[in-house]
Amino acid sequence: MARKIIHNSNDYIFSNLEKEDLNLIKKWRNAQMSILRQNKKLSSADQKKWFNKVQEAKDQKIYSILNSKHELIGYCGLTNYDETNKRAEISFLVKPEVTENKYQDIFIESLKFLKNQAFNKYCLHKIFTETYEFRSKHIEILERNGFERTGVLKDHICERGNYYDSYVHSCIRENLITHLEGVPVLVTGGAGVIGKELIKKLIKLGAKVRCVDFSAKPSQFCDNVDYWRLDLSDPNSQFLFRFKPRYVFHLAADFERSTEDLDFWDSNFRNNVLASHYLLENVFKLPSLKKIIFASSYLIYDKNLYHDTFKINIINEESAINPRNQTGIAKLQTERDIEFFQANLTGNMNFANARIFRVYGRGSRDIISRWVRSALKKEKITVFGENNSFDYIHAWDVAQALISLALSNEANGVFNVASGKSRSIKQVLNILKSNFQNLEINTSLDEIYPESSQADISKISKLTDWKPKYDLETGIKDLIEYEKSNKK
Repeated sequence: MARKIIHNSNDYIFSNLEKEDLNLIKKWRNAQMSILRQNKKLSSADQKKWFNKVQEAKDQKIYSILNSKHELIGYCGLTNYDETNKRAEISFLVKPEVTENKYQDIFIESLKFLKNQAFNKYCLHKIFTETYEFRSKHIEILERNGFERTGVLKDHICERGNYYDSYVHSCIRENLITHLEGVPVLVTGGAGVIGKELIKKLIKLGAKVRCVDFSAKPSQFCDNVDYWRLDLSDPNSQFLFRFKPRYVFHLAADFERSTEDLDFWDSNFRNNVLASHYLLENVFKLPSLKKIIFASSYLIYDKNLYHDTFKINIINEESAINPRNQTGIAKLQTERDIEFFQANLTGNMNFANARIFRVYGRGSRDIISRWVRSALKKEKITVFGENNSFDYIHAWDVAQALISLALSNEANGVFNVASGKSRSIKQVLNILKSNFQNLEINTSLDEIYPESSQADISKISKLTDWKPKYDLETGIKDLIEYEKSNKK
């Protein structure tokens, strides 16, 4: 019976495991017990029992590794497969006769294959492995190929009378997106708090980034960022000159969180409605465009959904629409424009409208960041509406969500982007108090609109496997460290 070839990389072939492979695998395992979690030599009966288990078990996915002549040279696999927690442990062994260079080549190809199986076929969140510290070359290859050392088991094994540590390495799906090497990406509003995080990630992923913003180029942007300082609301702006993006992240916007006066009415039209109109008019003409990701807002939803502060009000993508202010109206206009273009143009262009909840982040003007800066200066902070609750989301997590939406073929349409947990102003203050013992607070009697909002983020989590990294406690600590380092 012919082998089932699962993947062929020219030099190496990955196939299903066959009974005929068992004798060699037993021989190789018994010869390399010092690097395996195996304390006795295997018999043929042991191997047969293991093979039968692999064929029947859902938590073992083992593959044979063949050379270009279809000769068995090793095996690899995903073991301890956990469907609930979306994780698996990787397994890898080659025959002991291979040279160091060959070992490296085979291991790298096997890691590529296993990552593809884990993340693309089985949609796992994480794969991990355990390695004894004396395997320095093996560890070096892991760390050069997307695996991060996430744990150390001290003095975990005894080999020839000496105790050695055991290292745990993990590879997280969201940290391993490599689809953007050399891909042209346009980011509007990249000088903002989300944009800075997004561009940093895109550059790390190898994208060719052009950023358009009417602010000066941020000092932290490297030379790899093609930065264009211009006004998108100007119909004559040439922001696509000699540039054909595959992805467009549209973040550029004007916000006024509290009250919106007549001056803001004008800037909202220019910077939110008109700028978006001219952007869409230009980018939708591009044959190169694969997807547009728009940073929309939860301000689109009907405010009556979340005005009751005596309970947590959960909002999903099907919740009623009735923008509460000028910004929300502008965001809804752009969402509808994108949907209109997508429905009426031919081609394979897709979109994701990300309805982002309350963002905070490094160097931002948001209220949490302002409170942190005041606390570090030992200034009194002013608080409005202690009973209000919001779904706060760190800008780092927003940027990761936007990239996940861009690269998921299934993620098209509207998505809530938030932490999925509502936190009251009182809770925010308690976190600040735990970090600043002598924090002085001035409670204002001025009224603000009552709010208790929480996003349902199950849709984005299901279609992209994205989950926020920061909760409010760790997020505020991150802001404090950032602000402290900026003071130096």
